[in-house]
This record gives sequence, structure tokens and C-alpha cells, in this order.
Amino acid sequence: MGEGFKGRRIFIIINQKAGGGRAEKWWHSALSFLDQQGLDYFWRYSAGGSATAAQVKQAVLEEQATAVLAVGGDGHIHDVVNGLIVEDKLIRENVALGIFPAGSGCDFARNIYNNKEDYSDDGFLDLLQNGHILPIDVGRADYFSADNQERRTYFINGCDIGLGAETAFRVNAKGGYLKRLLRNGQLAFFVAAMQALFNYRYIPIYIEADGEILNGNYLIAAGGNGRFMGGKMCLFPEAKINDGFLEMFLVQQMPIIRVLRLFAKVYDGSVLEVTQVCHRRVQSLSIKSANPLRLELDGELPGVTPLVVNILPGILPLLTFG
Repeated sequence: MGEGFKGRRIFIIINQKAGGGRAEKWWHSALSFLDQQGLDYFWRYSAGGSATAAQVKQAVLEEQATAVLAVGGDGHIHDVVNGLIVEDKLIRENVALGIFPAGSGCDFARNIYNNKEDYSDDGFLDLLQNGHILPIDVGRADYFSADNQERRTYFINGCDIGLGAETAFRVNAKGGYLKRLLRNGQLAFFVAAMQALFNYRYIPIYIEADGEILNGNYLIAAGGNGRFMGGKMCLFPEAKINDGFLEMFLVQQMPIIRVLRLFAKVYDGSVLEVTQVCHRRVQSLSIKSANPLRLELDGELPGVTPLVVNILPGILPLLTFG
């Protein structure tokens, strides 16, 4: 049994829009049982994007938070991580991250929470009180913004170009209209993936993975720290968040009928059995393309290729069930 966040000053930051408002509703119900535990905490709603990162920095550096609890989905966690890590270092030694999944996808949280019972109030309190602190890896991505400026961003779950990024673009379009319409994150990702697939145009992609050259026409080129992306799609079944590696995942060009068969396997974890799938454990990944391609980081779309990714081993203390 671990110590959870006992004895820490906890900053709780909530994306009140996550899960179609589910995060805000849960938070109002959570206040009473948090107060009953006698925890030292303070909280705010997130401002979104880089402003969320700034809120985290202020809480840690100026208000002496020693733990940050992110309530929301993958994009919200992504923003929080970019407030905790600057220039490849934690902004404060030993500050720890906790997560309560309340978004439409919550792919990274599947590496922490084992089942739906863990998502409950009792499971959440058990994590806060008895969870273990595990140093995990974080990815560093260097790329270009849409206006051709060099950018650096950290990611916790995964990165990709190709069909995955095009799917995320459609899921996020019009302020997440598809997720609101379908009221189901996994279904929204699946529908968006089908739309993206039937409109996808292959272009040559040039990849260097730990010195190995892998060039060709790829449907997806991705690197996973966690096992899941795109709403329960298990693209990286062998990935571990604390092994010092990313799982590279490439899908070669193939007829649409074969891609449709592949979709069944991305949900049951057997996707690596597909002949056209190439995977490696890598520490660095460089991707260039004949034309700029959208880049996805943790479900967000910050820019375009070329992309250089490196893994930062064990840099972030994360509260887990152990």
C-alpha cells in the first residue's frame, strides 16, 4: 500500500467542458468527500491550452503545490504536463501528477485505471490515499507550427501523423461537434476514422528510427508511450510507460478492404499480427514528408511535419494503483 498524495499540497485543475460537462458535474459531487478526507488542496477550472500550462506553473512555483491532479481527458492532461516540464526538467523537484479521467477518450488513463470501478469515487479516493508514485517516461516533440515556426512540446501518451492525425482533426472540428452529437467518445473516433480513411491521400514519408531508415507510403506513422490512442484503439499493445522507449507503429499502404479488417484488430490488441504493420521499440524517431502533414500529440493538433521525437526516461512522477 502506497502513500498516495498524503502530506502533499494538491492543486486540482478541472477541464469543466470535458466529457460534455461530465467533469464539472463530477467535480461538484467530489468536493464534499474530498473535504471529509482532510486533504490540503486548492482548485481551479482550466483556461485551456498554454493558459492551462501557465496555471500549473503558477500553482507549483508560487502557491507551493507539490502534487497536481488533472481532471479531464487526454488533451487536458497534455496541457498539464506541459506546465510541469520545461527544458526537459520538472519545474519543481518531486512534484507529482495524478489523473482522474473525465473526458471522451481518456486513452492515457487506461494505463493507470484497470476497470470502471476504479473510475468511481471510491476508486479515486483509494488512488489519492493509497496509490504509488511511479516515475514514467515523457516524449519530447520538435516540429513546426502552421505558420512555419519551430516548436517543442512534451507528450505523455503518443504522437502520430497520417490517418490518426486526420481522425483527430475531424473529432476536434467545430469544437468537438462529433463527440457532442454521438455522445460517445469511442464511437466518435471510429466514425471520424472511417471518414478520414475514405478521403486519405498517401504521400511519401521518410522515417529514421534509432538510425534505421524506413521510407515508403504509410497510412499511419506513430509513436506510443501508452498502449491506447483514438478511443480505445490498442495501437501499441507492448508499450510500457516506464521502460525508457516508445513503441513505433507503422502501417504500410494497402487496399481499403484490408484496412477495414485491420480496424477489428486495433480494438482487440492483435494488430501487430498484421503483415503490413511494422513496430519497433525506439528512443528517437524522425519523420519527414513530401508535403507537410498534420501532427497529433495526445489528441491535440499543434502543428505539422517534419517531426523529431525523443523519449525522456522516468522524468515524471505519476500516481498509479501500483
